[in-house]
Amino acid sequence: MNYLMMSLPFLLFLAACGKPQTHQSVEEKITDTNFSNSPVPLKKQNVKCNARTFMKTNASFGLHLFMEAKYVVESKDIFPFLQGRNLRDGKVITKSVYGEEAELLISNEGMRVKVFKNPKDITLCPEVSNYEKETVESAALNTTYFINKTSNKIKTLFPDINLAPITLSIGPSVVRSFITRNWAGELVKESMYMTDNAFYSPATAVITFLPHSKALKERGMKANFWEVPMVASHEYGHHVFQSIYKGALTPLECFGSPKKKKAGLNKSIKLDRTVKQEDVMTAYNEGFADLVAHYTLDSKERDVHDVKCLEVSRDVASPTFYNGKPKIFDEEALRSFFASYEDYTNGTCEDHSYQDVHVIGAIFAHNADKFLGNFTSENDEKLAAIVDWVKYLKAEKKKFILVTPKNFMKQTMTEFVKMSLDKFGKNLDDPNCKLVKDIYPQLELKECSK
Repeated sequence: MNYLMMSLPFLLFLAACGKPQTHQSVEEKITDTNFSNSPVPLKKQNVKCNARTFMKTNASFGLHLFMEAKYVVESKDIFPFLQGRNLRDGKVITKSVYGEEAELLISNEGMRVKVFKNPKDITLCPEVSNYEKETVESAALNTTYFINKTSNKIKTLFPDINLAPITLSIGPSVVRSFITRNWAGELVKESMYMTDNAFYSPATAVITFLPHSKALKERGMKANFWEVPMVASHEYGHHVFQSIYKGALTPLECFGSPKKKKAGLNKSIKLDRTVKQEDVMTAYNEGFADLVAHYTLDSKERDVHDVKCLEVSRDVASPTFYNGKPKIFDEEALRSFFASYEDYTNGTCEDHSYQDVHVIGAIFAHNADKFLGNFTSENDEKLAAIVDWVKYLKAEKKKFILVTPKNFMKQTMTEFVKMSLDKFGKNLDDPNCKLVKDIYPQLELKECSK
């Protein structure tokens, strides 16, 4: 067993979650281990390669994608993203890996990581033109292509933004284990595989696509996240945000919602919650990433119809969530988001929780696009307005140090409105004041109170 190694791409993010412990006293006394889920591992397609590198200047592969509610195979040239046979270019993606196996152990003694298998480089074969669906290579090809598409668009529009290369990790097997005591006082380990998500680690610039679980597939999960272009572009959008803002945000920028805690299962669970400026910024980050995908991909590529947990709610163009509630910064949404208590009544794909930063981010993304759409139909211009605003957030960090989270949101949203109007030569006249009220009813602007 190896312990946390700082060279490992996926597990680098764990260093930001707490200080790993090296002693094994707790684990040695465990009497039982329970697993509560089962992942569907990605297989590695066994292909015999004769050539050591791609000799041609074109390397076309069929990408298995889920777009517009159906599976399609589209041929794309991957040659610009290769170094020899390695699926990386060193500029956008510095390393592309798979096969990592590890366990994250959490107990009252702290956190510890055990590594069972180190990751391997993802390579392609010049003799192959199509990799099968549900393979490591297929997932890596899809995500690599759309990460590069978004990266190239951002670099073209904003050459001043320094985008460091990222690491791409495909399908690692990571077990998260909690060591507790049962009714008899014996130490037991409750374990669960990390599945059904994609996330970005800002501390290490790693984008990870976890395997999906059998349970989610049985509940109707048709498309894998790595087959939905919007997901890869969204995760890279977090990297763009981090490259501009350069702040210490949450250790993981996950695509999906975190698992809801259940009240009453553990006396250590705190029912009180404290919302910080960081939570508002994380919500903005989520909305920004949605907008990056929306503005850098084609209409069919950003489509999320029939994608479980994403359709409607994460569609920037949709004015409502899956349950029909409007995407507005209204009293209900803000009261819940800033509440000092945990909301355990919802939090599923179909019945969202306003305490989830992804939900608040979705409200921001929809309304930012809606507001800007009144002044321009060009996505490049809308994206430029959003990027300018994030640059403002970075420049004015110190100004907001003592501002409450609720006022921080009001002040920064007010600045978004004013910067957007100024960018397109508009002002807060009656029609534009009405637009503001439509998206943020509680945003009281002095120019609109006349």
